[in-house]
Order: sequence, then structure tokens, then C-alpha cells
Amino acid sequence: IGSDSQHLIVFPAVAGSLTNKKDEYLFDSIPGKGFDCGDSFDEDFDVDAVINEQEEESALMQNCYASLVETLSQQNPQLISQTKTFVHELRRITVLWDEVWIGTLINHLGELKKQITSFETEIDKIKGNHLLTDEEKDLIIREKHNIVFRRVIYFLELTQLITSEAPETPHESWFQRCFSKSIADTIKVLQSPPDPSQPQQNLVAYQQLLQTIQKKAIMASNGRSQLVMDNISPVLAALENTVIPMPGLNVHSRTIGSNITIQRVCRTVTTLHTKTKPKKIVFFGSDGRAHTYLFKGHEDLHLDERIMQFLAIVNKMIVKYHNNKQERVHYRARHYSVTPLGNKSGLIQWVDGGQALYGLYKKWILNRDNSPPKTGQNQNTTITGLNDNAYKPSDIFNKKLAAKGVIGTNRSEWPSKVLVQVLEELVNETPVDLISKELWCASVNPYDYWRLNQTFTYSNAVMSMIGYIIGLGDRHLDNILLDLSTGEVIHIDYNICFEKGKTLRVPEKVSCRLTQNMVNAFGITGIEGTFRMSSEHILRVLRKGKETLLTLLEAFVYDPLIDWTPDHEEGYTGAIYGGARISELAKEGKLISKHQMEKENSEAIHKLNARIKQIERQNNWPKISADMSANRAEGQMNALEDITRNDSALVSAAKFVNHLNGSENEKSKHSSSAKNSSSVKRNTYATNVWKKVKMKLDGRDPDQNKKFSVIEQVNNVLKEAMDVENLALMYEGWTSWV
Repeated sequence: IGSDSQHLIVFPAVAGSLTNKKDEYLFDSIPGKGFDCGDSFDEDFDVDAVINEQEEESALMQNCYASLVETLSQQNPQLISQTKTFVHELRRITVLWDEVWIGTLINHLGELKKQITSFETEIDKIKGNHLLTDEEKDLIIREKHNIVFRRVIYFLELTQLITSEAPETPHESWFQRCFSKSIADTIKVLQSPPDPSQPQQNLVAYQQLLQTIQKKAIMASNGRSQLVMDNISPVLAALENTVIPMPGLNVHSRTIGSNITIQRVCRTVTTLHTKTKPKKIVFFGSDGRAHTYLFKGHEDLHLDERIMQFLAIVNKMIVKYHNNKQERVHYRARHYSVTPLGNKSGLIQWVDGGQALYGLYKKWILNRDNSPPKTGQNQNTTITGLNDNAYKPSDIFNKKLAAKGVIGTNRSEWPSKVLVQVLEELVNETPVDLISKELWCASVNPYDYWRLNQTFTYSNAVMSMIGYIIGLGDRHLDNILLDLSTGEVIHIDYNICFEKGKTLRVPEKVSCRLTQNMVNAFGITGIEGTFRMSSEHILRVLRKGKETLLTLLEAFVYDPLIDWTPDHEEGYTGAIYGGARISELAKEGKLISKHQMEKENSEAIHKLNARIKQIERQNNWPKISADMSANRAEGQMNALEDITRNDSALVSAAKFVNHLNGSENEKSKHSSSAKNSSSVKRNTYATNVWKKVKMKLDGRDPDQNKKFSVIEQVNNVLKEAMDVENLALMYEGWTSWV
């Protein structure tokens, strides 16, 4: 392929050669290793051994990518040179420097507040310790301050290191002029505060920096969402008449001469106002058309890419197993091209005509609350719009919940009956025809409306059954688009897949979205009739083609590019330059890994605690000596009885002694097990994914000991998806009442 069809593999080859997969493990993905001042590092987890394994895998992959790039370079050096420049510059604008600082500060703000609260409690304990002198108390408070805030400082220093390099664009120069001093001053306050016993000053400095960057960033853009390409990447702005293939559009082309290439890049980039600030970018092709993409910088899109392949195969299967009685019915799963450009960045083909369902709901709320007053009401009342948060589903839900007297943040304590009541009230207050009205307004005549309505029903049946099979979650209103020209639904963001939704902080309880507005748009029969028969037809097709689907799934569940584990984390710093820059800085010796920082912090905790105990013993020695003389026999007897009663104490003591003696057997055992822990965990999860999908395709879900018919299986899925108690337990951002 590298010799004959370079355009088919140039992006994965170049992106892979510029990417180090271990970056996200080293700096963003060691789950469960954060700690407060009282935690200890897990001695049974040899992170160094796991990292060595990661490095070996990474080196192997790098060699493979290098071979591909070398072959491509021999065939077409201009293609490789231009593509490398193109990918590098796209990674530059993935997350701009002001965006990464705002994101990092917001991400760690909650952590900082918790640390301050915890530290204030520690300060009270230290100040109340009569065995310590005032000088010793001040020294211990300062040492504990350094330990408690080390983690937050680490991420700020890492971000500072990346954004302190020589600027290469006007935007980077502007950032350093405006914020370098403020950033350095804030980090200095966190590292060496004038009075460590007043940790609130850390929060003040931290929030001031966040507000400063946010305010100046808005002023610099004049409040607009558009960025000028000459400002953020002059290199991309200057690209003309390239041989770079248009991403995702040439997969069916066998020869490089027949594919569409990028002629130039649009001079403006639109930033979407969502949490991760993805960018809408336009490339003009050799076909004379403008091709729009969504450039995302905080997610690994390799999984999305594989799911698109899965959907394409399913569409071919649907055509193959087409029921003759339904020849006029057009079933298909709408998909789009996904081109990963690194561990945490990639291009997604823009879906023209797709409107997020959340937009329909938001528009209704705005129209409802901005509507003129009815006759008889005060005509002088000023009509004002809602604030930015008033129409957020979480705020609407929490307001209802508070009215029921439920205010606590611990969701496990929320009464299920109250949640059901809140859901029912919200359902009654929300129109059921938000979608059906949009379809009606998009129709030119009754037949056109019937056609859109039928297509909407078929499309939902296809995606509901596919979503059920692959365990697709996170189907909130922003992740489902409606194409009003065809009536089809388009699902986006497949990151929460293969039952990951059940492992979220608020576990998902349904396998597809069948809320009141969706069902109402199916027509007068609701889920009966067309929708149910279509769902049964699609599931029957999937079960017939299970061997093909399982073979395809098996091929990519073990893909080393995909992290299947549900506890995988994301980070802002790791998203810079597609996740590759951190590895370069580590190789240059300019920073240590996250696990090394936490290990050093854990050791500092042990040393400080031992030092405190030593000081307490020294200051209290006269009293201890007298007590020991009077109660030595009794104390020894009590100690012996305690140890005898508690076998675990003996085990812990033996383990601690072995650790102090440097037990080679234990160390070897831990190193060996830890070395395989990462791959074992990944393979175990991938195997479970495959087995779960196989159970569904075999008709043995939810009970693996019983084989269900297609009709029974569909009925179970629909019943679960429409169960009021299940919908009431869904996360409020999912808006189960719409």
C-alpha cells in the first residue's frame, strides 16, 4: 500500500511517526495515584516496570511508522514533507496557549479548593499540638504546604514550561507578553507563600490568574469566536497548491492521481463554545469545493475511527440482507470520516445540515421565557432573556430537586421516589413535539412530511440497535444531530462506547435514547409499528452477520492505538501539539513524569511524619520515661494481646520489615506483576468487550443462560430504555425529560 497508494496511509503514518503513545500514560493516565497529605504511595505497584513496557511497545510502533514513512518518502518526498508540516501546524492550533492555561486552571480549581480545606484542618491540628514549639509548628506547616500543593504546582509548572518556549506565531508572542509575568508570580505565591498558615491566599492568586487570562483572551478576540489563521499559524495560512490528500475523502480511490488534494486553507478558524473548544476549519480542495472539518484536541479519535469502519460494514450488511418486502425502505447508519492526528487530536468531517437536538430544546426554552406577556398581565414588565445558566439541564433539574428538599451533593442519598417525581414533572412541563414540529416545518407538503417522519423512524431504529450492540453511551442531546433535509439522525462522539457508560460517575441505565420527543416523532404508533418492526429487522441482520462483526471487532479491540480501559483520563497539557510535545521535553530532561512527582511527594510525606513523631518523642521524653517505668509490664501485655487478636497487624509488620530489608523476592514479584499489569488490564477489558458483544449477537443478553428470540431481545431493549425509574437515575445532563 505504501508503494502504490500513498494517499491511503499518509496521515496515520506521518501522525504516528510524530507521536509517542506513552505521553498520556506518563502525564495523564495513572489512575488512582493522586493523594492527599495523609495518603501513601502503593508499594505493590511498580510504575517504572509498567513504563518500561510502554516504552518497548512505543519503540516497536515507532519503528513500524518509520518504515512506512521511509517507503513513502522514496516514492513521493514532497507528499511526506508537506504532510509533516501540515500535521505539525494543525497540532499547534489544537489547543492555543491561552486555552490550555484556562483549561488547566479550571480543571485543577476544584482540586485546589479541596486541598485548601484539608490543609486548614491540618493546620489546626498542628497548632493545637502542645508537644511542638512555635518554631517547629511553623516549620512543619511550611513543609506540609509544599507537599499538599505539589501536585497542582507540578501541572502549572508543566504548562508554564511548554508556553515559555520561543514563540513561533504572533498569537504565542502576544500570550507571552501578556501573561508570562502573571503566571510566574502566581506559581511563586503557591511555592513560597509569605504565610503558609493562610492557604486562602493561594486560592486568591490562582483565581486572579484565571480571571486575567479569560478577560484578556476575550478582549483580544473582541468577543468573537473566529480566529485569524495568519495569527495562530502563518505556515498553514501560506499553504497553496499542495499534494496533501483531503482527509477522509480518498478512501475509495486506488491511485494517487485521482484523489482530491488541499489547495489552500481558509484564513479564519471558528472556535465552538463548548468545554474543549474544538475548532471548525475549512480546506479548499482541488475539486473546487470547500471541505469543512471539526478539529478536536482533547480526545483520542482512534476509537471513533474504528467505529466508523464498523458502521460502514453494517451498512453493507443491511444491503446484503435486505428484506424483499421492504425494498423501498432505506436503512442506513449515517457516518463520517475521522482522521486521528495524534493521541489527542484529529479531524472529523463536518456534517452539513446536522442540527443538535439540544438546539431545539434550548430554542423552545428561550422562546417560552422571552414570549410577550398575556393579556391582563402587566404590560410594562420588561422582557429579559435568561442568563447563560438558566437553560442548562443540570440547573433546571437541580432547581426542581431543591424544591423537593433534596440539596445534598451525595447522589447516593437522593431518594429514588423523589427523582421519579422530578422527572415526571419535567416531562409534563416539556412539549412532546419539539422534533416532530421541526420535521413538519421542514416539509413542503404532506407527503414530504410523511417521508421525513418515516426516515426518522428507520434511522433511529438502525442506530438504536447498533448502539445497543456496541454499548454506545453518552447519548445526550448534543451528541445526536438531526438532518432536516432527509430526516436522518447522525450520532457523534463515540468515546463512551462498549459499556463505558455503566462505569461513569453517574452510571447510565439505558442502552438507547427513547425519550418522549423521540417517540412522539415516530408517529401515532410510537415505538410500535414501524419502529419496532424496523428494530427487529436490523437486529436480525446484525445477528445473521455476527461472524463478520465479531471478526472486525476482534481485529481492533486489541489495537494498541486504542485505550479501552474505562478509567482512562484526559489532560489539557497532554493535548498540546497532539500530545507529542511532552515526550520531547521529557527526553530533553526538562521535566519529570507525573508518577515520579507523586512518588517523591509520598516519600516526603513519610519523612515528615517520621520527623514529627521524633520531635514529639524528644519533647515528651521525661513524661514517656516515667510512664514506661510505671506501666512497662502492662503496656507490653496489652501490645501482645493486640497483636495476637489482630492477625493483619502481623502481616503488615512482616511486610514492612521485608520492605526495610529490601526483600528481593517481593521486589521481583511486584516488578514482574506490574510489568504485565498494563497489558493484562487492557487485554482483559478488550476480551470482555468482545464477549459482551458476542452475547448480544447470540441473543443471550441480558441472561447468558437463555437464548432470546429477536422479538424478545428487542422488547427487552425498548422496555429498559423507556423505564421511568431508569430514566430518573440518568445524569441530568442527559435530559431524559426531553
